[in-house]
Amino acid sequence: MTTISDIKKKNKFLNLKNFLKKKKKKIVIEFSSPNTNKPLHLGHLRNIFLGDSIYRILKYSGYNVHKLNLINDRGIHISKSVLSYKKFGSSKIPSKLKLKGDHFVGKYYIIFENEYKNQLIKKNSKLNILILAKEILKKWESGDNRVINIWNKMNQWVYNGFKSTYKKIGVSFDYTYFESKIYLLGKTISKAALRKNIFIKKKDNSIWVDLKKYNLDKKLLLRSNDTSLYITQDIAASELRYKDYGFDESIYIVGSEQKYNFNILFLILKKIGRNYNLKHFSYEMVNLPDGKMKSREGNIIDADNLIKDMIFNSEVYTKKLSKNILFSKNELKDIYNKISIGAIKYFILKVSSNRKILFNPKDSINFQGDTGPFIQYVYARIFSILKKSNIFFLNNNLSINYNLKNLNFIEIKIIEYIYIFYRVLKESSEKYSPFIISKYVLDLSKYYNRLYNKLSILKSESVNTKRFRIYLSYKVSEIIKKSMKILGIDILEKM
Repeated sequence: MTTISDIKKKNKFLNLKNFLKKKKKKIVIEFSSPNTNKPLHLGHLRNIFLGDSIYRILKYSGYNVHKLNLINDRGIHISKSVLSYKKFGSSKIPSKLKLKGDHFVGKYYIIFENEYKNQLIKKNSKLNILILAKEILKKWESGDNRVINIWNKMNQWVYNGFKSTYKKIGVSFDYTYFESKIYLLGKTISKAALRKNIFIKKKDNSIWVDLKKYNLDKKLLLRSNDTSLYITQDIAASELRYKDYGFDESIYIVGSEQKYNFNILFLILKKIGRNYNLKHFSYEMVNLPDGKMKSREGNIIDADNLIKDMIFNSEVYTKKLSKNILFSKNELKDIYNKISIGAIKYFILKVSSNRKILFNPKDSINFQGDTGPFIQYVYARIFSILKKSNIFFLNNNLSINYNLKNLNFIEIKIIEYIYIFYRVLKESSEKYSPFIISKYVLDLSKYYNRLYNKLSILKSESVNTKRFRIYLSYKVSEIIKKSMKILGIDILEKM
């Protein structure tokens, strides 16, 4: 006869004490890493939610882990926005137009790209706006006060915009690096490697690394006018990061289209003697129903407007189900926010990182189906049962002592799922996979929902059965709460 104890014995990782052995491995994770020429958009959100959840998985698993951001606040893309603002809008400020600073600056990046396209069509090379942008970059690197003042003003608008969006989605960082403060170190390292004949200089004074022996091409590190590139600051960032954290492992959360560039970066670092343990965690893109997003064309869903639309959708959906009538205005505001952010996060994290996402906002808000709001709803339903049953006096030392012979198949399945939580957590930490946790908590929620719809809980046939089902509900709520926290999603006690 199989008992609950037999199920326990089959599972190695039953509780926090057994699973969370002290891990000394120090891990740093870099994610988000936006440019200051546009607001955060849907593509950024997949990066951010993956990075934040992987951080939470590793942290909960006992690792010494730090989450880092590297803001790309200088370079040719930012110079394009600076030039565009200087030429087409230098008297305007975002507050007067009632725009967030990052949205305001993003408009000028699009204006630049449209102007550049028009010049290409007209073949007007005399006033080539791209050449002027490169001159802006050169002036910035040489310390031109007029350029730097505009750059400072525009970047501050964007930093404030980013800060507001990060707060909305419940994401923070242990430390933020800025490319503008580290790029000189990248130039210094590159020139030092040149003197050691590790890098090469061409006739135009540009500095390159030759990677032919790795079956790769040459890679430019410093332009002929001595301005640096993204890879130059990436070299500097890795060195500073190691100096600051002495990491055992450094993980970069960056899209799959950058695989080639990261292969090159890791090879360059080895060539110059920086033998760090570096990993590129890649993920596929988020597409819209009408195709790929392109920020230079303005064809993006920015994060702020997406959240606004999702809050509206959650309000409409809740009213449609008449679930809004028992709550105050403030309660509804909190519920709509948590439903909308949870819906976006779960929709993104439930897809394996090696698969593309076709994002449809309305599909993500549903109290039935493979959605974040469904899991939130199951938790709220359990909370209501526990509140009615007065179970809060129970403590974690109570055990489920019940013969499986007397249980329904769904109850047995739920018990099995409860006892594999730490096995699932272990697998997700080894594979850096929020997808594994997402699937697990969804399946557990579905099984509990079946139990709720099929079996009576508060009106069970016997006192013993009632106590068992109430306690089982309590344990499920604990696991849902832990799992959702690991995904960075808020649970709701009432919906």
